[in-house]
Amino acid sequence: MHELTGLLEGAGLDPYLGFLHQVDQGRPSLALDLMEPFRHPVADRLVLTLVNRGVVGEEDFHATGERSGVFLGPAPMKRYLAEYERWMLDKPAAADGGQTRPRFRDALKTEVERIAAALRDGQVFAPFHWKKPEEGGPCNTSSVTI
Repeated sequence: MHELTGLLEGAGLDPYLGFLHQVDQGRPSLALDLMEPFRHPVADRLVLTLVNRGVVGEEDFHATGERSGVFLGPAPMKRYLAEYERWMLDKPAAADGGQTRPRFRDALKTEVERIAAALRDGQVFAPFHWKKPEEGGPCNTSSVTI
């Protein structure tokens, strides 16, 4: 979300005025709108990979009395952020084992450029799809729940 917010501001767009997420004080609704198609390939897959590889585990989370939920401690957060950077800079393999896909960080930049062109020049905007139609099946950007 923070990366998309910065990219949107850099493109001269207001990240707080979105289409899908309602406007709310301090919430970058447009950044959240653009983030939705990336939820499965970036957020969900990264977290599940880190859990499955033992990079983060139950012992890395703690609750606070101040807010509801659980949070990563400082050392696990550093590990997570290092893995996030690696994930964003790696080129994901194609589903058929062929050519790699663009880096996720590049895909975020392209998404912002495309929404800016759609808003400024009236170009058609189609959101990012992790699975292309020719790879079979519908694009599913739903979150994974464990």
